[in-house]
This record gives sequence, C-alpha cells and structure tokens, in this order.
Amino acid sequence: TNTNVGCSSTDYGYASGGNPPTNMIQRWSFASGTQNASDVGNLTASGRTDYAGSNHSSDYGYCVGGGQSGDYVTIDKWSFDSGSEDAEDVGDLTIGTWSCGSNSSVDHGYTMGGGLHSAGRCERIDRFSFATGTQNADDVGDLLRNTQGSFGASTSSHGYSAGGTDPTPGLPSYHPVWTDISKYAFAASADAVDTTADLTQARTNGASSQV
Repeated sequence: TNTNVGCSSTDYGYASGGNPPTNMIQRWSFASGTQNASDVGNLTASGRTDYAGSNHSSDYGYCVGGGQSGDYVTIDKWSFDSGSEDAEDVGDLTIGTWSCGSNSSVDHGYTMGGGLHSAGRCERIDRFSFATGTQNADDVGDLLRNTQGSFGASTSSHGYSAGGTDPTPGLPSYHPVWTDISKYAFAASADAVDTTADLTQARTNGASSQV
C-alpha cells in the first residue's frame, strides 16, 4: 500500500484504505503472539482512500480526505466496539486534501495541509468534533507554509507537524523537503508556531507514532 492510514483503539491497530485504491478496514490485535490483520469493514468509497488522513477518539476510528486522483472532503467514521462494521460518512472537511498530516485531541480530529489538485498545496488546519451527529470541520489555523505529507503527532494540549514537502508546479524540480517541527494549541483556534526543533533529516510522507 501507499500512504494508507492507521489509527488505534486500546486493544487493536487499524489500517484503512491505501494504494492500490481499496476501501478495506483492517484490524490486528496488540496481544502477544502472531498478529495478522483481518478485514473488519469497508470505508464509504474506494477511490478516495489513497493518501487519506486518519484520526481516532476513544471509541471510533476516522478516515478523512484522500484520493490522489481528486480532492475529497469526506470524513468517514467506524466503531471500535464492533468486530465488523462499515464506516459511515459523518461530515466534510472545509477543503478537499490528500497526503495531509493528521492528529487528534480528546474531543477533536485535526488535518494539516495537504495536496490540492486544483491549486497546488495548502497550509490549512481543519478541526472537527468527535461528538455524535454531523461533524463538518472548521478552519482553525494555518501551518508555517503550504505543506504536503507532514508527520503528525500530539500531546494532550498540542498538535505537531513535522517535515513535509511542497511539490507545487513551478517550484524547483527537487521539491523542497523540510526538517522543522511546528506545533499548535488544541485549546484555541491558532496558527502553528515553529518549535525551533528539527528532524534529524528532511523527510515527508512517512509514518509517525506516539505513546
């Protein structure tokens, strides 16, 4: 797969979508021993799941945006409680993006930047509520610059964006890739600020994890 997305419950890891395009939701146990994944459900569409973002609350997994061949705004959600459950479309991002960074607070999911087929890349930070009902996102801030493929991580109070690139048409053919690590507060709508910390090497479109 290529830039498929993952999230976690207390007991399981989940992978959703990917490339070649698929709508499959896979799950594997964190228990010791062999941990092969199983197919436990489907996203609402297959074509948009390539290069999507991922979020999770305590009870639900989310697959957001995606679709390298088009800009999709969909927010998909599925329950961790069921052993097999298809996702449902519960809202929209403010702008369709692919290869966006993503992270989660206790109450909200966030996407950061991403590719825009119609207009290069964006720096927007979108936020949507984990509360029940329609969960359309709001634009709550901006990254340091237009960014695609950043690494997302979070603490209880801040979201982080690390690395990323901007392969916008017209830029140098090498496509700049960055090392900087920025953060923004979950408590208020705010732009990201540079932490002055850096990755050891410039990187984009990789995987990140946290404790």
